[in-house]
Amino acid sequence: MIYPKKALSLEDQADLMLNRGLVANRDELISRLKVVNYYRLSGYLHPFRVRDATGKPTDNFMPGTSFDIVWRRYNFDRRLRIILLDAIERIEVSVRTRLVFHFVMAHGPFGYLSDKNLPGFKQPGILRKCWQNIKSLACLRGMVKSDHAQWLGKMNREKKSRQRRGVR
Repeated sequence: MIYPKKALSLEDQADLMLNRGLVANRDELISRLKVVNYYRLSGYLHPFRVRDATGKPTDNFMPGTSFDIVWRRYNFDRRLRIILLDAIERIEVSVRTRLVFHFVMAHGPFGYLSDKNLPGFKQPGILRKCWQNIKSLACLRGMVKSDHAQWLGKMNREKKSRQRRGVR
């Protein structure tokens, strides 16, 4: 793939933005570009772009477009994202806790060892399973394990790895 645009230094990026009409202190703009790249900021600059006669955005910014406004929007978005991720994490932990509690109450602490207690795992039909095993044996890979068996294998490997590291 040929990409016609050359890479620009931070100084060149700042100059490009300033030449397109962004109102900013050049040194401050360069320092901000060091921590938040040009393409991440470009999404916040998009609403300030001048539109041509057909309504298509050009590369220039509307007169008076201040980097301070763009930077405030970026920071608002960042803080909002942190608040939302915190809330999502709390919901996730709560849902997982409830699911595990109900699962353990219904099937016991080792209920996951029986695939009958985990109906979400795919159980291939007998003909498909035979065909998969024939293909695997022909390729010298051994028998195909069910999704549940593969999952249990991962659980056991993780358990052994944690035991070797002395982690509970």
